[in-house]
Amino acid sequence: MVLLIKNENKGFTLLEVVLSIAALSMISIFLLQMFMSSSTLNRRAKDADIALGYVISEIERIKSRNGLPTPETAETAVWTFFEGGVKYEQYFDKDWNGVAENDSERQFILSAEIIEKNGGETQGLYEILVGARDLKASIEHKTLSSLRAEKYFPVSAKEVEP
Repeated sequence: MVLLIKNENKGFTLLEVVLSIAALSMISIFLLQMFMSSSTLNRRAKDADIALGYVISEIERIKSRNGLPTPETAETAVWTFFEGGVKYEQYFDKDWNGVAENDSERQFILSAEIIEKNGGETQGLYEILVGARDLKASIEHKTLSSLRAEKYFPVSAKEVEP
């Protein structure tokens, strides 16, 4: 009588387990990178959207005035007056809360420049440039939003009325 021994091991070999763990690790690393990239892109898109809102609001605020803006209209801004125009900048932290120019938490800057356009028929015509930038982003992602507009201010706009 011959005794037959049946090998009924129905488990996985060590090699099969190691290979499946390696494959699962590769897939999970790829998915984690995708998640991190989408999170970064989402934050960048959110900041660009908020910046566009600030830029549009600032353009409309400037255009609704009868004269050039003054420091009284934006107390937290850093103002620069020059021949034929004015420039001011406002700083924000990572959550878009206003901060001082020298604050270490500053991340975003909203700048507005109102420049008189010279020329015979363009007396009182000003070009308005408003932009928002990310101070901590890489070069290719610094500008979040920018717009340009023109407006006629009264010739006496230099004596600004509030």
